Amino acid sequence: MKFIYLSPLLLALTAALPQPPNPILFLNTITTAANIPPNLQATYSTLLAACNAEAANSPTYVAVQYANRPDPVFFDYGECYPYALGNDKAMIGVFCRSVTCFDFTTDSANNPCGTVKIPLGVTLPQDVALINPLGVVGYVGTGAVCYKPLLSLPRDTNSVESA
Repeated sequence: MKFIYLSPLLLALTAALPQPPNPILFLNTITTAANIPPNLQATYSTLLAACNAEAANSPTYVAVQYANRPDPVFFDYGECYPYALGNDKAMIGVFCRSVTCFDFTTDSANNPCGTVKIPLGVTLPQDVALINPLGVVGYVGTGAVCYKPLLSLPRDTNSVESA
């Protein structure tokens, strides 16, 4: 049996290309607003609006909806974005700012952003979503730390100079 490994960088690059929605299986998909599955469009819009409101006066870059939690959780540049809070896995994260993220694994102190898993940062443009309806995100790592990209991307509308 052969396995094909798709690097996070390749996934990030292909996210910008037009892709037809795949209604059968969204394991851990990077997608844009145009390709959000119909059952997640309202959640995407709500999270994007909440993230933009939070980002108006802070370095917030993402709003995450975790399973079994009614309210979104916001993360700022440089802060650990865990792929699970307790037993509740991240189901969808909507990025209202562009970021460069590094994937981490849990260290001996049980910190989800303790050890860099992949030392190559992946840059995501604003308005993309990470979808994880089957809860498999924990297999790629346990968390991420994201920073403001060194270069602004063309669609960056929520830049914060102090962040």
